Amino acid sequence: MIPLAILAIIGSINAVNLIDGMDGLAAGIIAIASLASAFFASMTTGTVGSLPFVVLSGACVGFLVLNHYPAKIFMGDTGSFALGTGYMVAALLANTLIFSIIALAVPIVSVIISLMHRAHIITLPVEPLHHTLNYHGMSEQKIILLYWAITFVVS
Repeated sequence: MIPLAILAIIGSINAVNLIDGMDGLAAGIIAIASLASAFFASMTTGTVGSLPFVVLSGACVGFLVLNHYPAKIFMGDTGSFALGTGYMVAALLANTLIFSIIALAVPIVSVIISLMHRAHIITLPVEPLHHTLNYHGMSEQKIILLYWAITFVVS
């Protein structure tokens, strides 16, 4: 179990760090995924299991007040590392690892696409995927809303 936990935490850190390239993108995705995971945890483990997710979601929503487009403050690597770690540690504590990984589908798919680009399996004009969408004319606000909506539906 420990190797899987380490892999999940490191993977979550990298996935959140990769999507932290647009104002509010990472914080919004983690807020949505955390709320969904909190709901799932409350159904399976009770209130205690959902509390870390609720706290993490609240922190993200509070941060979004100043980080939405155009951002007045930025998360940086320290913030994205903290979100990735906090989210996955909460998942491990609440025993919701599989559900919580599924809720992170958008960042995970973004990592997979970036790895495929780096391995020359696919070609992108820029990476990660959200920058490719922006390169092709999609506005930052639309990309953020799209990613948030997909996260909501998947969660």
